[in-house]
Amino acid sequence: MKTSTCIAVLLFMFVILFFRSFCQTHRGDRYPRSGGENPGNTGCDLSLKVDASFKIRSLVDYSQKLIFNSLKDITRLRNRLLVFMSGCCFEKAIPECFMSESAIFLGRICADNISLSKNREAYRCCGMKHLDRELCFKTLQNRPPVHLPAISSHFSQDEECLAFAANTNLIVESYIHGLARRLTAFSPQMMSRIFYAYILLYITCCAQVDNPKECFSFKKEEFMMQIKNEIENENKICWQSKYGAANNTIVAVLFYAQKKPSDSWKQAMNFGEAYARFASNCCRPEFMTSDCFRKQSDVLYDHFCANSTNGPHRDCCLKRESEKPGCLSQLASQESRTILNTSLNFDLLCDLSREGQLEVFSWSTYEYSRRHTDKSINIILSHCSFISNTANQCCASKDSQACSLQVSPMFLD
Repeated sequence: MKTSTCIAVLLFMFVILFFRSFCQTHRGDRYPRSGGENPGNTGCDLSLKVDASFKIRSLVDYSQKLIFNSLKDITRLRNRLLVFMSGCCFEKAIPECFMSESAIFLGRICADNISLSKNREAYRCCGMKHLDRELCFKTLQNRPPVHLPAISSHFSQDEECLAFAANTNLIVESYIHGLARRLTAFSPQMMSRIFYAYILLYITCCAQVDNPKECFSFKKEEFMMQIKNEIENENKICWQSKYGAANNTIVAVLFYAQKKPSDSWKQAMNFGEAYARFASNCCRPEFMTSDCFRKQSDVLYDHFCANSTNGPHRDCCLKRESEKPGCLSQLASQESRTILNTSLNFDLLCDLSREGQLEVFSWSTYEYSRRHTDKSINIILSHCSFISNTANQCCASKDSQACSLQVSPMFLD
């Protein structure tokens, strides 16, 4: 076997072992649960799931939010996060252990004076309440204070390959850190795939003893195309905007009405229009944010919580991700029971029918959703399409009072 091939195989095995080592790190140091099962203890639950994916996620997350931090700073934060989570498994865990994953991650930043001294914007975020703090950090991640230059390319390929062979462990983490600081809008999952492709580039080209320069030139072009395809394929919100069957405003109005049935149609429409603007921007590269690469339902929950100001809803929004939907649904179900049938305004409905079918559909979706907080999106949209068509036909031939008798029962089905 050629020497170059042996080097490539050894490097590849080293990278695989590096990832596996993620799973072993700190497992022997974790505190045992001393008080039995502790429901809702996010920190302790996370400490039992420390694997390669979690390690990469934390490295990416901290690198994206703290772009002035060195790799050493990020490693320190990650170690403190692991220690904090392990401490949550004691019988008398502190209240922060029961908060959301995001709150726990951000808590380590706000407790680290070195990170705050290097990142002034992060210091400002840490002075805010929990939900406002999360929103502030998300804005900081998507709109970093500076755009870092491309990763340095002043080294020759030979020098890079020597560095890669000499300390693969350091190179691996260094590239994750460097890429994450420059691609702040990308999710940890996307970053993992991009990073893996980048490492394979080195494994392949460093084995090309005869002409590594040509290999690097070709493979880096290939790598850039892969990033472009990754962005297009993973931009879930843009994809939904282009190919989804339902209008973004309608979907958001439906979501809002099911979560806060007592709020007005105007409030629901404001929420729907704001979400639609965000979704539209996801298809414009200069306005893309990290939310563009997430599931629509998760983004809607975040947008809803960012606008929630009263006590009960904010309390629900501070719960763990798995508990948040159930908490908000319970509140909505209670609110929905207080809605009177007389609140249906058919004078408004017939006025809207003269403005356009979309307005009638929006109003029908709002009124039906706030009365049926447990029904699925597809069922509601299908039923409201029938309601709005019936209302348009009725308003074109009859007065609003007559339409009320015909259409009103449909909102109770």
